[in-house]
Amino acid sequence: MLLKTVRVELHVPEGISPAAHAAAQRGAEEGAVLRLWQAGELSTRQASEELGLAYTEFLDLATAYGVAIEQGPLHEDVIAEAARRLRQPSQ
Repeated sequence: MLLKTVRVELHVPEGISPAAHAAAQRGAEEGAVLRLWQAGELSTRQASEELGLAYTEFLDLATAYGVAIEQGPLHEDVIAEAARRLRQPSQ
């Protein structure tokens, strides 16, 4: 059983359908967990567990929200080398 430690209390106007309320609640929870993860307050494993997702599913979710998985400077020399290798014909 998943014991959540991150809780979001969402209040919506009357007349909102239960399905829309549930979707908004899920989005609010995802947003809160993603923000805590970005701030370094939750590990990837903790964040995925908070949302009931597998590790890779959490990374897919972060990507879907446009959240960078890797932080820090780009290693342009490594990227250029990978691009060069991809252009080479297979042997």
